[in-house]
Amino acid sequence: QDLLASSSMPRFAIARRLHGTRHGASYLNVASRSRTCSSSARAAPESGYVQERLVSSTSLAEVLDLIHSGPDRWGRISLSTAWHRLGKFADRSRDKRGIKDAMRRLSDVHLAKGFEGYKPRNLGNIIWAWGKLQYRDGTVVQAGCKMVVDAPEKFAARDLSNIVYALALMRHKHWDLLASVGDHLPGRTAEFSPQGVSNMLYAWALLGYKRRPVLRALCDSALGTLANYKPQELSIVVYACGMLDFRHEDLIAEACQQTSRRLAELSEQNISNIVHGLGRLEFKCADTLRAVCSHSISRLPGFTAQGIANTAYGLGTLRFRDDEFVRALCQHIPSRVTEFTPQNLGNTAFAFGSMKFRVAGVVRCERDQRKSSSASRSVEREDRTCFDRVAQKK
Repeated sequence: QDLLASSSMPRFAIARRLHGTRHGASYLNVASRSRTCSSSARAAPESGYVQERLVSSTSLAEVLDLIHSGPDRWGRISLSTAWHRLGKFADRSRDKRGIKDAMRRLSDVHLAKGFEGYKPRNLGNIIWAWGKLQYRDGTVVQAGCKMVVDAPEKFAARDLSNIVYALALMRHKHWDLLASVGDHLPGRTAEFSPQGVSNMLYAWALLGYKRRPVLRALCDSALGTLANYKPQELSIVVYACGMLDFRHEDLIAEACQQTSRRLAELSEQNISNIVHGLGRLEFKCADTLRAVCSHSISRLPGFTAQGIANTAYGLGTLRFRDDEFVRALCQHIPSRVTEFTPQNLGNTAFAFGSMKFRVAGVVRCERDQRKSSSASRSVEREDRTCFDRVAQKK
């Protein structure tokens, strides 16, 4: 009691200091009893202490240390939190072996106990973590997804979008889950945030799930609200619709207006994704494309090779030619030609061909890149000559 009243130490640290004493055991029992879970879901007494440490963890090492001690006696909430923390910290670590071992230990618990009794939010956190971790245990994933298939109405909109997005990251096409969520989703689109809508569209695109009533319901819910979308979310909506070949005229027109107004907010990747999406949809909004070209000239160094190729490809597909922008591309690409993959070069050559520019050197460059990466310097010299020639031509 004195420690609790006077110390600024976290509760779990106080519990650790008192661990093994009568007072420590009492504290841990109180912490465990205070958990708001059903009696059937309550785990062993130390579960409360584990949950405190998982919640307050700040590194992967802390999480791995706890999981290594053995999660077989943990409660459902602690197991869910462990998965969530693994997914949260995994990107920052190179300890792939430790992560793999931790996933195996948690998986063994699920194989033994299943997923009955998990709250929807906890199950949503687990599946979200699977996506971040690129989890591949088909038996465990199938068991977890079945709980969603049986009762999608119990899940919050945020959890549903995270679950479908996680499946997309895993490239796991669980058709029963997608069908169940698709049947349930149209009546709840008003509950989805801009991030939820954009993530859901992008997930459908990655999975190749082109169920038009679902796509229309999502796009209808976004109509008139794109001003509230962050730049990344706005670009994903257009890019995903392009990947899905789903042309929602009113929404894409609104996206074009927002793009023209918010170019300064958009990253180079956002811009290339939008132009690429418009190209896939064959949606030629000349005012927006002209504004994009004018704005992007000074930002070309910030584009990746993939971004340049996607932008050029989108413009080429739309047969939209802005001479000043094309000349800027011709002057910029030679210094970075070694960054381009053969696919990037092919898309760029296609674009300039569609714009009626001679780009034979780009085609040769693509062929040489495929033959040998050691020829990059001679390729650059050849391509520089080509682009100098193109830049002088109108």
